[in-house]
Amino acid sequence: MDIQTISVLASCGFFIATYLIVQPLKLSINALQISVDRLASAMERVQDEVDENNEELARGEEKIKTLFANDAALDARVRHIEERCENCQCRE
Repeated sequence: MDIQTISVLASCGFFIATYLIVQPLKLSINALQISVDRLASAMERVQDEVDENNEELARGEEKIKTLFANDAALDARVRHIEERCENCQCRE
């Protein structure tokens, strides 16, 4: 075999390898990249929702603390009024 024939055969082999191996790999890599991009986008949306839920939860906790504080203040006022009524002279 002469060098020209070997060169042609090598070129054909390279073309076949590129067509059968490299091209499908490129397509797979592109498909994976699209999937990764979609997944990253979905994860960002989920993270935004988690952040929003955490903020809402914090606001709810603050409201509950305020309600408990108001309840304790009202309870103290009721006890004070009850004590005054027990010591009141106007019942007799």
